[in-house]
Amino acid sequence: MGADLVHKRGIALVPEGRRLFASLSVEENLLIGASGGRAGPWTLDAVYGLFPDLTTKRRNPGTALSGGQQQMVAIGRSLMSNPKLLLCDEISLGLAPKIIKDIYAAVCQIRDLGTSIVVVEQDIGQAMAVADRIYCFQEGHVSLTGTPQSLTRADIAKAYFGIDQEETV
Repeated sequence: MGADLVHKRGIALVPEGRRLFASLSVEENLLIGASGGRAGPWTLDAVYGLFPDLTTKRRNPGTALSGGQQQMVAIGRSLMSNPKLLLCDEISLGLAPKIIKDIYAAVCQIRDLGTSIVVVEQDIGQAMAVADRIYCFQEGHVSLTGTPQSLTRADIAKAYFGIDQEETV
């Protein structure tokens, strides 16, 4: 399936590593996400409301921002396509703990506004805090599934790494 069909079906990706356009400003990077013309609630004002730090940086080059601000731009760019499903790949990678907290607070707001979200994340605590359902994959197969309330970190470690946490002590 081509990227145009993925977009038309309402699927957007926040890629690992952010992948902003270096020659574009924050606002231009955001507007790229809206280029497909899907109607919906996500506008520049809505993205700036979700990530107020970006408002004063709108004319700055996207790559001149901190890693956390770049991640906000990457998420905002995807939201500007007004997706039904938002795919997030390692959105906490390389970020400071306070920024991770802010990013995940935004993820909850996005979900609460009706967008379905799939988060691929190695930070188990963050994933469990926002997920309705957890899936662990090992060698391309689902090795564990459940709700955050029904799974422990030990369950996830065993499913993900194939070892009991007690064996590693």
